[in-house]
Amino acid sequence: MMKQRTLWWVAAIAVAGLCSAGAVLEIWRDYRSTRDAVTAQTDATVRLVNAHAQRAFGYVKDTFDRLSAHIVELDRTDEHELHDLRDRLQDITIASETVGTIWLLDAQGKRWLNNLAAPSSGQNTAERAYFVDARAAPGTFIIGPVESGTVLARPRFTISRSVTGADGAFQGVIAAGIDIEPFTRLYEAARAGPNMQIVAFNRSGDLLARTVDISQDVIGIARKAVGGSSDPADRWITSVMPVPGFPLVLVALTNFDQGLENWRARSWQVALLSLLMLSGFLLLAKAGARFAEREEKANEDLRVLNENLEERVHERTRSLNLLLRELNHRVKNNLQIVGSLIRLQARSQAQPEVSEILERTNQRLFAIADLHSELETGETGSASSRQFFERISRRVLDMADLPGRRISLCTEFDDIPLPVDRAVPLGLILNELVTNSVKHAFRDRLHGCIAVTFKVRGGVAELLVADDGGAMSPPAPSKGIGSQIVTMLSRQIEGVVTVTYAGGRQVRLVAPMAMTSAPSRDHAPLARAAAE
Repeated sequence: MMKQRTLWWVAAIAVAGLCSAGAVLEIWRDYRSTRDAVTAQTDATVRLVNAHAQRAFGYVKDTFDRLSAHIVELDRTDEHELHDLRDRLQDITIASETVGTIWLLDAQGKRWLNNLAAPSSGQNTAERAYFVDARAAPGTFIIGPVESGTVLARPRFTISRSVTGADGAFQGVIAAGIDIEPFTRLYEAARAGPNMQIVAFNRSGDLLARTVDISQDVIGIARKAVGGSSDPADRWITSVMPVPGFPLVLVALTNFDQGLENWRARSWQVALLSLLMLSGFLLLAKAGARFAEREEKANEDLRVLNENLEERVHERTRSLNLLLRELNHRVKNNLQIVGSLIRLQARSQAQPEVSEILERTNQRLFAIADLHSELETGETGSASSRQFFERISRRVLDMADLPGRRISLCTEFDDIPLPVDRAVPLGLILNELVTNSVKHAFRDRLHGCIAVTFKVRGGVAELLVADDGGAMSPPAPSKGIGSQIVTMLSRQIEGVVTVTYAGGRQVRLVAPMAMTSAPSRDHAPLARAAAE
């Protein structure tokens, strides 16, 4: 069996394991929650700037659609129509925060009109990428890299689209210079904090717009995210979203290391609380183990004391048993000596009546001596009923003077331990009943049988002595000492004696038989047994 102090330590280790596992799970759950929150914030930011881009470039698309329809129908030799168209271009740039300039290019790539008051330079842009790409992909928007304007010296990128006639013939390109500054202001306002950056790329991966303080390393991370690759060591959470209908991709990035500052603080708090709880449990386990150890030591001392006490009691009991057996042995010897003296006295008597009285007295003494003989060899304070009754019955026959007669003895005894206060009366009663059958049942017969039984059922003892003598009816009431002894002793043990005559004489004694010295007061079983 596991010792209590071991149980304390096992419980402490189990609780410590549960606390540690709970702390790790809580830290991991908080980590995932923090990462999910940062991811959700990054996604929300990129959706916000994407919505702005859709509005801005949607305006550009509507403008290009209207201009394309107007250019197809325009008479370029009419100065009045050209003047109206230039005014219209100026109105477009004034109404838009992002569109800085608009150029109209013919099919050969020459600029023939813009929104500025200065006349068109007629510069040939046939080799420029935005012209070549627009001509190669009719109806598709082309976004070029950032460059400084030739008229207005501020950073911008070019968005262009081809113009086709009703017959599908290529008639030129519309190009607009998009200012970067409005996008930069929007990105600065939209980002959640200094740990978030926002960038925009065209289809070729050219950087178009960005937050002010972004580094080249972060731009490289964003470019890899657009390409579909990422490195967990970068510790940046990225959200990529293209602008529908335009070759433009927006990327929002959040530095997760900086976003984990609050998480680290909470994790330290959880770890510190777990450490305090673990220390408390360990101290409690240590105190419990010490208490259990003291209790076990006290129990061990008590066990040793009990063993010593039991050994002393056992030795004392064994000594008392030896003394009791010695006492029973001496009493038995003394009774046998007294019986032998009485027997010698009986044989020396000339009067038969006196000799008979002495012989009967001698038999009673030997009955008591038989009890002490059984007590000497049996259990302490009790005698075996079978051996005791068998000894008395046989001794009566052996001591009887039966010249020329053969009397057999049939016995059947339940073997139970008889207390002394039951054994003495029952032994004397049995002695008187068997002696009476031997003396009176076979006066006119040379042989006969005496049956003696002793049964115990349900706390009731039945002693039966029966003979097959010639007595067929009750004799005259006897007032001899034997009858008086039977009556007196049966009352002493609260027994009932019944005598019947059927082919001989049967004497039945029914008495309560408890295993204690006090007789039972419940006489219902006794009455039923007597009636049977």
